[in-house]
Amino acid sequence: MPVNPSTQVRQYPKSAYGFYLAATIMVAVCLETIIYLMMLGNTLGPFTVFKKEAPVNQAMTHEIKVAILYSQASAKMYAENPQGFDGPEQLWERILKLGGIPYRVISDAVSAQGLGDATVLILPGSACLGDDQRNVITRFLEDGHGVVASGAVGTRDSDCSWKGWSFLTKLTGAQSALTVTPPTNINITYRGQLFFSQQIPSGLKLEMPSQELTLLTDPEPDAYLSDWMLRPVDNKKISDLAVAVHHMTSSGRVVWFGFSNILPADRDIDQIRLNGYLTSAVDWTGKQPLAVLGNWPKTDSSAALVAIGVQQNFNNAATLSKLMKDEGVPATFFCASAAATKSPDLVKEFDKVGEVASLGIAGEPIQGLLPRVQGEQLHQSKLDLEKIVPTKVVGYAPPESLSDTATILALNDAGYRYELNEMAVTRAVPEIVDFTSSVFFPLQKAEVSKIFRASLDDYGVLANYRGPDPPGDELAEGFLSDFRRINYLGGVYTLYIHSYLMGSPQYYPTLRKVLDHIRSQPVWVTSGQEMVDWWTARNKVEVQTFKVGGSAHRIRLDVANKGQTDVENSSVYLYLPYHPKKIQVNGIVFRLTSPKFEMLDHDDVLRVDFPRLSSQTNYTYVVQMDE
Repeated sequence: MPVNPSTQVRQYPKSAYGFYLAATIMVAVCLETIIYLMMLGNTLGPFTVFKKEAPVNQAMTHEIKVAILYSQASAKMYAENPQGFDGPEQLWERILKLGGIPYRVISDAVSAQGLGDATVLILPGSACLGDDQRNVITRFLEDGHGVVASGAVGTRDSDCSWKGWSFLTKLTGAQSALTVTPPTNINITYRGQLFFSQQIPSGLKLEMPSQELTLLTDPEPDAYLSDWMLRPVDNKKISDLAVAVHHMTSSGRVVWFGFSNILPADRDIDQIRLNGYLTSAVDWTGKQPLAVLGNWPKTDSSAALVAIGVQQNFNNAATLSKLMKDEGVPATFFCASAAATKSPDLVKEFDKVGEVASLGIAGEPIQGLLPRVQGEQLHQSKLDLEKIVPTKVVGYAPPESLSDTATILALNDAGYRYELNEMAVTRAVPEIVDFTSSVFFPLQKAEVSKIFRASLDDYGVLANYRGPDPPGDELAEGFLSDFRRINYLGGVYTLYIHSYLMGSPQYYPTLRKVLDHIRSQPVWVTSGQEMVDWWTARNKVEVQTFKVGGSAHRIRLDVANKGQTDVENSSVYLYLPYHPKKIQVNGIVFRLTSPKFEMLDHDDVLRVDFPRLSSQTNYTYVVQMDE
């Protein structure tokens, strides 16, 4: 093709093309280097070539090195049962070895001289301690280290002569102490939302053999001596029955418990949980970061369920429904389906206030029936109620709280998602029971949750009431005492009302007083279905944290939602090695925005709030302290 003479063709030397290619490559390399350095800055920390590095807190340089005291003097007190003393110490060795935590066993003589490079001291049943040992332990804590102790520590001198409780109460911050030996098996109930709560569900009840217990008086114990319903024994205060506490001195940390850490051989699941508690105690006293997922949305400390049993008296239930609507409180109405079909319009109003659930067909116990028969009755009740209300019926409350092992199987077969019951209480939060959906897809699970009612219903409260008629504040206190206990545990409080009993209008002032008090606290008041939706979604979220290698100022937080549904308004509680003066939380990848966070006023805890955790998504953040 001929070239127009007026058109000038500019030719570049071949070397110019090489220059532009090299420049393009250099720009790309520089951009990648900048991105890489920014990612390093978001993980390992900022580069300090031209500025002085921030001072390092001693807690961030702590590596756990454990010293276990095997007290020969204390062992003599177990001459008739040597395993009673050796067993707990040997369990500690197995736990530390399994966790890869370096440790050494030391004698009384060695501990009296000093603890070397140890950062955590374990005192299993070390009742007999000399003055030199007490002084070493005191200085050890003053130097910012940790102690995990059990039993009547330091109550006797080196020759095992009685010394008194002063060392133990000073060590733990308790007001007083004593020993008791209950004649029968005992129950120990753990509080929730603490450093060990990833291992111990809130309100978990551990049954233990009869043994000598050391009890402390402490205002906020980690665990207390309880009955089967999680109530403190003998109508005492929780604070007078402390069997586990944690305590922070000016710079050191202490975890103490007053029972044997060994359960019977057939209690392997509970032993694993207890071992997890012991491991968390070592981590916390050793100033390692720990992450605990909050129980409830929007930083609420507990949850409350208003449950109304409706068998025949639907008129009272209707006025109760109006009361709940006026108060703005969602309620769950457990209805006998045979009676519900005779009052369909009222049942529809119940559903608008909260949720309609099942009491079975006739509101009579099905305990003892064959699993197939139980399943058929539950399925029929569900179908009858779903013909009335537009929503799915997913909850069941056994009449008279009577159920058996076949009931949970029947509930799954009939398509229910939860059971509300007061029998066989094991914890203060829901327990999820998994069922394999198909032999061909074993990883696909159906779930039925057990919501344990660890509180008296209106029948029980009225039976104990000795006040005037019409009732005064004393009647409301019958409910609120249970609420305060469950709120302390971080669990689910159930206000259970029968329509034929406290559904009567004369009790409405009492119910208003109870509801007003509950709503004045950071408590999530919700229906049974919404609670189970939250709890099953939360159960699929995993959290973990650790110090960032190569950085003395940073901690990594990993959050993974492995479920199929999003989780909204959740919180993670980070137990930090110390209380920083300045703190920041950033994502290590650009797509993650920084979450809101708040440093709490206890236990060096940082709360990190997540408005939404998307399903099947991992999140990684770095906590920057004092940079």
